[in-house]
Amino acid sequence: MSYLWYFNTSGRLAPAFRDCHRGPMTEVEVRMSLPFVTLESLEMLRVYLLESIVDTDLMAVRTRESVLRVVNSLIGPAVPSVYATRDSVQALICEKRRSTDIDTAIRATPVSYIKGVQQLLTYNITQPTIDLILGALESNSPIMRVAGRCAVVLLCTLIEMDAQT
Repeated sequence: MSYLWYFNTSGRLAPAFRDCHRGPMTEVEVRMSLPFVTLESLEMLRVYLLESIVDTDLMAVRTRESVLRVVNSLIGPAVPSVYATRDSVQALICEKRRSTDIDTAIRATPVSYIKGVQQLLTYNITQPTIDLILGALESNSPIMRVAGRCAVVLLCTLIEMDAQT
């Protein structure tokens, strides 16, 4: 059985000869695609990030790229429970955007990821993890700033998942 996925891009098409990621989504990615309920005040962080992260509206690609930005950065060790095996993070994101473009798009939004990460202290996120993410958010590197924003949304997603159980 095969499926055909339709999605729109903002001008960049995935090359036909490349095996681009189209799912399936992991449990974390599925939860990341849903609005925050427990952390409702941080919902706009999730929305702005997922709208800016890739050049497609396919949620499986948006959420996977967000998680990959964290797992493949210096922040990755702070979330070892996200993926049990390294194989599950092997995905080619063909619609990937440059970190400078994502950083510029998100920086123009009225929400503060730094204020958002400070709220995570009330949810048993350790101070060293908070410090690591704050360091990334305040970094001179757009790559680290984007990874820090993705980490905030990922940690919020994990809190949302814990609240459901």
